Amino acid sequence: MFGDKPKQLPQHFALIMVPEFTMMPVTSAIEPMRIANRLSEKALYKWTMHSVDGKPVAASNSILAMVDGDLTAVPEHATIIVYRMPLDDPQFYGRLKDTVVKMAESLDTHMLAVDTFNAETARA
Repeated sequence: MFGDKPKQLPQHFALIMVPEFTMMPVTSAIEPMRIANRLSEKALYKWTMHSVDGKPVAASNSILAMVDGDLTAVPEHATIIVYRMPLDDPQFYGRLKDTVVKMAESLDTHMLAVDTFNAETARA
């Protein structure tokens, strides 16, 4: 998926959930992988959900998302997808960005996509 041949199957995606993430992009990423697994009758894709502290995260629609662990639980070779980079909170954004970049370097993985949110843009 996404051009590079996976190093192993199932191809693993680590979804990093940030408070107030939007549910639609998350389900839009998971459902095609789930369906591909079902139609192929084998595990082509696997996903885990993570938060900064390993605790459940509330989405923008107030649904509480359970996670599989904190950022240290992201497996090696996983593609990291961050949902809702907090551009409206520069300190949190900086810490999260630095942490994810270090993870990508140390785990032999890469960051595929970033879903951003900017409060100023949202109010416009």
